[in-house]
Amino acid sequence: MTVAEPDLSGWDFGHRENDVRSATTPHPLFFAARLAVSLLAELVYRVGRDPVIKDATGEDLRRVALSNLGALTVRCSNIVLLLVESGYAPDAFAPQRRLLEMLLRTREIYRDELGVAAGRWLAHKNFTPMKKLLAVNPEFKRAYERLSRMAHDDRRALTTLYSPPPWVECHPNKRALNLFPTLPPPATVGLLRALIEHVVEITVCIAEVYGEEIVIPAQVGEVLTPAAG
Repeated sequence: MTVAEPDLSGWDFGHRENDVRSATTPHPLFFAARLAVSLLAELVYRVGRDPVIKDATGEDLRRVALSNLGALTVRCSNIVLLLVESGYAPDAFAPQRRLLEMLLRTREIYRDELGVAAGRWLAHKNFTPMKKLLAVNPEFKRAYERLSRMAHDDRRALTTLYSPPPWVECHPNKRALNLFPTLPPPATVGLLRALIEHVVEITVCIAEVYGEEIVIPAQVGEVLTPAAG
């Protein structure tokens, strides 16, 4: 067996990640995403309660479940943004799928004013499976399928690893695995917009249930407002 001495001089990931971060974070859409997550974090910190409560009413359960879903949303969203800003946007599909799941769960609990769905989710018993939540929210079915496909370790996920990507024609010798962080591809715009929309909807649901007032920052509002045709 031949033992090779590794040459690690060309694998300074941290330096390359910082370069991508410097180019990514000033982007208005990225800044708006950070603002949206910060708004949710501030709200959850203000209203958050322990998930273990005795003799809870349906409304209590609903509030606790939504505030805890909000906390999970903050952490999950920051994971997505950290991956994007560091040059690993194609690897953000798994946490983005989880974020979509939390949006669908938030909708279910928010709409159930009796608190039954909240109680089941908090107890981790007989809660609605994601397949049924997608049936109730069919507009997210295709997005969920795409995120699931890219989040798993099947061959289709490899399309994000090659430079140039497989859809660009070139000689096989000119295509190689790209292990370094890279600037976010154009498709990342859609990912960030979806993140902002999900986070804001979850924020609004929590605020309404707790009777809290919130002000959507102008930069976030611009993303949510469709451009005039």
